[in-house]
Amino acid sequence: MFYRGYLQEVLRQDERGCASLIVPAAFFGLRHATHFFFLWPDVSYGAALVWALGAFVGGIIIALLYEGTRSIWPPILVHFSVNLISFCIP
Repeated sequence: MFYRGYLQEVLRQDERGCASLIVPAAFFGLRHATHFFFLWPDVSYGAALVWALGAFVGGIIIALLYEGTRSIWPPILVHFSVNLISFCIP
């Protein structure tokens, strides 16, 4: 809700163009990289970087979904679904 409902919305209203998509996605990616530092400290920095880049790309896709629908609910449902699928796969 922070990345889409607040940050993306504020940047979009300030007419920052692509920044309203890229900046929230970058923070989303960095936030997901912190999983490795706090939850799995033995994982390499390379793995954390790959995870962060994947989350960044996912953040861009979710940002485009938010822009297309102008609703926070589709991004929430997509994020929930991705988490659920990753949780169910061993």
